[in-house]
Amino acid sequence: MNFNIKEATGILERASQTLEFFYLVYPAMATL
Repeated sequence: MNFNIKEATGILERASQTLEFFYLVYPAMATL
């Protein structure tokens, strides 16, 4: 298994951004 640190870091960054996005958007959608 070839584990690329830079690739994994990019995936983690994208995942945290997506979680942050849902954390901000979900409460707004829940109140609609």
